[in-house]
Amino acid sequence: MAAPVAAAVSNAADAPIAVAEDGANAGAVANPNWHLSLRFSPDVLRDGLDPLSFLRYLLTMGSMVYAHVIDLAIPAADDMDAELCYLGFEIGFASTAGREEIDSVFEFVREGSDIVILAPHSQLTTYGHWLQGLPERAEVALHLLQSGALTAAEWRQLQLDVAEADDLVTTEKRPGVVPSQIRAAIPALRQRGGEEKKSHEQKFIKIEVSKLDQLIDLVGELVIAGAGASLVAKRKKDQRFEEATQVISGLVEQIRDAALTLRMVQINEVFQRFPRV
Repeated sequence: MAAPVAAAVSNAADAPIAVAEDGANAGAVANPNWHLSLRFSPDVLRDGLDPLSFLRYLLTMGSMVYAHVIDLAIPAADDMDAELCYLGFEIGFASTAGREEIDSVFEFVREGSDIVILAPHSQLTTYGHWLQGLPERAEVALHLLQSGALTAAEWRQLQLDVAEADDLVTTEKRPGVVPSQIRAAIPALRQRGGEEKKSHEQKFIKIEVSKLDQLIDLVGELVIAGAGASLVAKRKKDQRFEEATQVISGLVEQIRDAALTLRMVQINEVFQRFPRV
């Protein structure tokens, strides 16, 4: 793949390069579009979701400038599972929507997926760090050059920055090298979808339905037993006994309500996500 990338760089060498005039944008790429790197969860089809439906909904917010399908994960025919998703997508997207609005498109499919959203005119180092984390970075780099998301000059600079960072890493243990200098040379700028909405994300655990049903059944038996104890306390006309059973009954009701909510989904999430599927 190195030869096609070199060829793409050579072909793009004469292309006009946009240079940021504002000093605040120094080091930013010329690409004026959003870049979306999508790797849906392998189980997305088993979950009853269609990756293309999310792309169709995305198009209601803007237009697709370029799109590349990454198919390197497809196994041999004998090893292929028809219920698994093997494809990835690299998409250039022109839109006036903000990051949060674009990220919300993939809210329902974010779990188990690797979704990276790069803003227009992102820092070149951001692209570099993202590419270094991709197993198929050579093919993705070729697509970026062919589509104009990165210019030849930006690609060359990116390679120089990576080489300089590698040199600093090799001298990490040499005298006189300050760790903070190394950290500054290799910034952790990986941007994943949903990064700005971590405070709003919900955490889930998966358990067997049978265990949850067993818990609810036991809670039901506890409610019946508590009601029986309350009845006995009233017949005995023991004030302390009645007060104790009332406290127990209150706690049992709280446990019952909490157990029942384990089988419920917030209705606002259902109606927010329904149009996007």
